[in-house]
Amino acid sequence: MFNAAKGVIVIGPRATYREFAKKIGANFLNVTDEAWTMRKNVEFLQGVVKRGDDVIFSGKYNPLKLDPNSVLAQEIRYLQRYGYSWTDDFSRMIKK
Repeated sequence: MFNAAKGVIVIGPRATYREFAKKIGANFLNVTDEAWTMRKNVEFLQGVVKRGDDVIFSGKYNPLKLDPNSVLAQEIRYLQRYGYSWTDDFSRMIKK
């Protein structure tokens, strides 16, 4: 399991990422489904990039099963544009 510390955030499917982040003591975009907007999401990701936080994926990530039009795919592309890449086991993204 992951040992979360300051500078670690969690992304993943909406149904699982919040509880997983709480379980490991990581940060996450903490807004209700009703309050969520893409703007809030991008602002959160901007902070992640600025700090260089590690990004942990909640669950088992399989790039072949990712819907390219999903919000999660947009988040991953955003992070990749700003220098993030997956570790070999696809458990986290780190800024290079």
